[in-house]
Amino acid sequence: MDDAVFDRAVGVLHRVKDGGEDIDDFVLREYILDGWLQGYVPLGVQASDSMLTTWRLAQLAQDHYQRLP
Repeated sequence: MDDAVFDRAVGVLHRVKDGGEDIDDFVLREYILDGWLQGYVPLGVQASDSMLTTWRLAQLAQDHYQRLP
């Protein structure tokens, strides 16, 4: 990741936090949303599912995106 992309990501996280959002919850929900949209997470999955951690979702996302042409 180049410096500009990293700086933008940090800026997004600061803005999210400044809005009163919990960063961990935000990242978890974003992974779930991406998984729903891309099809690597079933639509019935809820953010409250204790088996679905950010770490697990990151693994699913990586596997999905590495398989794309």
